[in-house]
Amino acid sequence: MSERELLIYIDGNFYPESEAKISVFDHGFLYGDGVFEGIRSYNGVV
Repeated sequence: MSERELLIYIDGNFYPESEAKISVFDHGFLYGDGVFEGIRSYNGVV
């Protein structure tokens, strides 16, 4: 692992970015699942 290499968190473990891999059959990869956040406003007021 190089001095500046990022750590990637996958399924509860940290991996150096050069070793971080996910399966092409991963549900999030196949279907684009994710977590999104939004704020609703009414007449410009949050």
